[in-house]
Amino acid sequence: MVLSRVVIGVMLNKRLFRLSSIGGLVIDALLDLETKKGHPFFSEIGYTGSKENDYTISLRGQDGRYSLTITQDQFILKKTSLDENPVNIPNVISDFDVFWKAANKIISFPSIRRIGFVGEHQIDLDEKKRNEMMQKFVTFSVPDYLGKFQLTFENRRLTTSGDIADKLVDDFWNTIYTIYLSEQDETPTENKLNINIDVQRYYNPAKTDPIKEINNIKAKYIEDKDQFIANFDLSGLGK
Repeated sequence: MVLSRVVIGVMLNKRLFRLSSIGGLVIDALLDLETKKGHPFFSEIGYTGSKENDYTISLRGQDGRYSLTITQDQFILKKTSLDENPVNIPNVISDFDVFWKAANKIISFPSIRRIGFVGEHQIDLDEKKRNEMMQKFVTFSVPDYLGKFQLTFENRRLTTSGDIADKLVDDFWNTIYTIYLSEQDETPTENKLNINIDVQRYYNPAKTDPIKEINNIKAKYIEDKDQFIANFDLSGLGK
């Protein structure tokens, strides 16, 4: 499985209604950032919504590798591989650190309620293997020409009291697994299967600095990914 995309997303503990009034300053600060080769990270800019509702800043690299979205309650970085080489996780974390700090100088982010770390993996899949694999996922008969397939499930850990966690109030881990044909991805790819693993950490009380938390979340992602791959191979799906 090749790690084709990494997404790091932060959900803030309260909405930033001031974002619309300082959005231009934030964009300027992010556009001033340069890669180690001296090129700007971002070249395409967009913003939508009103001052009162769903104001969103979007920045994208010219080649499509980088995508950064800032809304009134979220900060989301995507790094995508444009070839068969896997995305480098430490580099993504380093970039997130740079982007967050640059934006934070202008915004002064509030505390964070959740951090999500998503690894999007792809495996090669010809039509025959695709149908065989789908048949193992479900007990229904798979059509000869399978057009779409998506399977999503999550593993929400219990709280320290042994209760099922509540997303609104509890401090806990949650991992979401999504499996689908890569033609359905935001960057469609033929003859591949996406296996996305989304590790989320909810905080109560809220945390003030996501940079200090991300390496712990990365470690949990690697643990859950390795366990999933082991089960995937053991079931015969990875063969």
